[in-house]
Amino acid sequence: MMARLPRYEWEGTVRRLALPRGVKLVAATMAQYANPDGTQVRPGRERVAEETGYSLKQVDRHLKTLRDLGLLVRVRMGSANGRRGRARA
Repeated sequence: MMARLPRYEWEGTVRRLALPRGVKLVAATMAQYANPDGTQVRPGRERVAEETGYSLKQVDRHLKTLRDLGLLVRVRMGSANGRRGRARA
């Protein structure tokens, strides 16, 4: 979930903040998978890594930064069972 803002407002906020380039790229990738109201952000870590070119460790670090800043809220952990941790394209 994107910090209780509609997706486009959230994206504008992320663009305006002085964040490292990698954090912004991961945020933008996450936003592509969100509903317009900022919910249901469900790309798997592997998908984000593939699309950004970052390692899983880098993706995890960037996601942690977004959560620490209150820009992402983890509602629950995803499961890799049956879908290998990937959102459907």
